[in-house]
Amino acid sequence: MGALIYANLLVLLVLAVATIVSNVSSAERDPAHPECNEVSDNLHKCHHIVKNDTLVNPKIPKCCEGLRTIKNKLLPRLGATKTCQCVRQCVLIHFVSSDPADDLIKLNATFSKLLKICKVDLVDFLNLKAPCPSN
Repeated sequence: MGALIYANLLVLLVLAVATIVSNVSSAERDPAHPECNEVSDNLHKCHHIVKNDTLVNPKIPKCCEGLRTIKNKLLPRLGATKTCQCVRQCVLIHFVSSDPADDLIKLNATFSKLLKICKVDLVDFLNLKAPCPSN
């Protein structure tokens, strides 16, 4: 009897972990816009820095690498309009919390600092108050 209870608990635990993992994965992926997945993956390299507004040196090189990848590899392939839409979609879904107005001001300031540190020009894409540039 004890082995049966143990086996049932193990199955429940495995199902719970699988559900959590699938929810985390689907939160980072948007099936309606698969072309944005690479943009999202690269922008997420800055997530910790931006969400906490801490320009911590060990995390900055990966963030800069992600921003450069968006600028140099994804922008030419997707075009300015689509890249901008993907960047903004990712920011709005994953970076903005319960107080969007306050968050957007902080996000714009932090991204501005990061873009200067990384020497990457994506200002038009991260300025959520301006329209996306056209191709």
